[in-house]
Amino acid sequence: MHIVLCETMINLLIPRSRNMCIGQVSPDTSIDITSEVCPMTFVRVKLALERLPAGAILDVRLNDGEPLRNVPRSARAEGHEILQVAPESEGSRVYRVIIRRA
Repeated sequence: MHIVLCETMINLLIPRSRNMCIGQVSPDTSIDITSEVCPMTFVRVKLALERLPAGAILDVRLNDGEPLRNVPRSARAEGHEILQVAPESEGSRVYRVIIRRA
């Protein structure tokens, strides 16, 4: 599956310099944490990232609200790069967060 990484509406979560189109990326793995609640949302993301080599791409499917605020912020605090935050489809409350492992 290819994901086009383009400008997102979540400008508060991603610094403007990282919020530009960067082409297509094939995630190395993906996880769905839509059934999880905080703090397990980031725990699952952290464990998935730890299993990946440096530079690998993780596609995270999560809900709007607390997970959407906390997962990108926590991943960035751990040194990972947030490549994209975008709704899965127009008007969706489910989002995709694309993370490059540090």
